[in-house]
Amino acid sequence: MAVNGIHIGDYFIDFVIDEKIVLEIKATPRFSRRDVLQVIRYLKTTGLNLGILAGFSRKELIYKRILRGYDH
Repeated sequence: MAVNGIHIGDYFIDFVIDEKIVLEIKATPRFSRRDVLQVIRYLKTTGLNLGILAGFSRKELIYKRILRGYDH
């Protein structure tokens, strides 16, 4: 995949909202470090500042805000 002409590998951003927010959706009850790092890579590659990692499970929706430049 390429974003703004930059190849970011075999990953696909789920949604880019209003050209400001990366939204990554997972079907999981909790996030792994790999999930968070994936969104951080998207932010660095696209130059966007805000990412939202959303997870759906049978019981609830969980989410995590991720800011570019913030060390998790």
